[in-house]
Amino acid sequence: MATELEVLGTKVATWRTQVQQAMDTAEETTADAMAARWQVIDLLTLAYERWGRKFLRAEATSLGYSPQTVDNYVSIGRRFRRGSRREEISPHVHYELARIPLAEREKWLDRYVAEGMTVRKLKLAIAAHYHPPGLTKPRKKWSVPASSPINRTICVPTLSLPQLRMVNDLGDLLVGLRNGGHYNSVESLMLEMKQLHYKFSRHIPRGRKPA
Repeated sequence: MATELEVLGTKVATWRTQVQQAMDTAEETTADAMAARWQVIDLLTLAYERWGRKFLRAEATSLGYSPQTVDNYVSIGRRFRRGSRREEISPHVHYELARIPLAEREKWLDRYVAEGMTVRKLKLAIAAHYHPPGLTKPRKKWSVPASSPINRTICVPTLSLPQLRMVNDLGDLLVGLRNGGHYNSVESLMLEMKQLHYKFSRHIPRGRKPA
């Protein structure tokens, strides 16, 4: 009778074979190439949720991906599950749509198809729509009176695109929880929340003391 470790090893070996086969098909110019790209993303997402981010990043080099590319693919896979994406449209297009509100994604997919846009043109159009030039609000500052025991300036910045995307990530997480979620365990949910906390702590400016 196979031990638990042997069973796990068999599952991982099977997963590696499936990923490699899907990657090979994705490189072809056949009609199955796009479906294979989505299959790669689904398999990477499956490994992330079963065995964790550390395992998947360790596998990245042998797969020919950078750790950041693997993270991006998992991000796409978790936001665009089967039934909430258009299989005939590139995952890279969906990646650009992940930064906008959930209710508006279908409208942008329709526009992408109707106008025959490239991924770059779509990215620029989204940036221009949500952050048009000349309409960026300046930072607001509230200064605490000098007589106050806490003498510092609090900065409240306008959200940039990366920050807006992180807020949207949090919204997607909350929507997933409300709908029953896609988490196999409490550990996978906690991992997702820790990653969001890490992103916010890196990109949201903190208050600074006046010069």
